[in-house]
Amino acid sequence: DLFGEGGLCAEQLFRGPDLRAFLGLPIPAIRLEHCGCSAVILSPVESAGPLDYHLEEALREDRTRLRIFGKPEAHVGRRMGVALCYDDPGADMDALRDKTKRLAKTVLGTDPYAKF
Repeated sequence: DLFGEGGLCAEQLFRGPDLRAFLGLPIPAIRLEHCGCSAVILSPVESAGPLDYHLEEALREDRTRLRIFGKPEAHVGRRMGVALCYDDPGADMDALRDKTKRLAKTVLGTDPYAKF
């Protein structure tokens, strides 16, 4: 039994419209409320302790979110978090991507597209 004791619950299997479709429930109109971009925050160093995150500088920007994963140790090139930026529908996506990459780089000083 997939949903029984020790099994997965429906919420773990499906999100949003997928759960509604699975259950045969109506799916309301899906609207684009904003556009967004993400860029990975990579560790520039090996460390067994906390890193020096520059969160305040990155969070000064409007319409910006940071997700720091809280990993207990860092390795060069390890994903330590993600920068998320959003704007209104129809916004300049190239500018939004550039902003997101710039903010991701601000947090730990590494290019989100660096090859290690």
